[in-house]
Amino acid sequence: MEYHIKDTTKGPVVWRVRATRFVLHAGADRTEKWLLIAKNPLDGEVKYFLSNAPASMPVESLLTVAFTRLESGA
Repeated sequence: MEYHIKDTTKGPVVWRVRATRFVLHAGADRTEKWLLIAKNPLDGEVKYFLSNAPASMPVESLLTVAFTRLESGA
């Protein structure tokens, strides 16, 4: 699915994103997490994001946080 991330002086930034919930079976932590895989359709760049946000969190909100953190260098 495509998501509008933000607007820039060059136009809108849109990424194709797949999102799923999963449980990592290594280690002691068995809580569900988010895995987001985002691909820039213009240049093919791929980014991966993991989140411990609740299942009720909208993917749009997860992407807002993920891409904001990238810009700030966090």
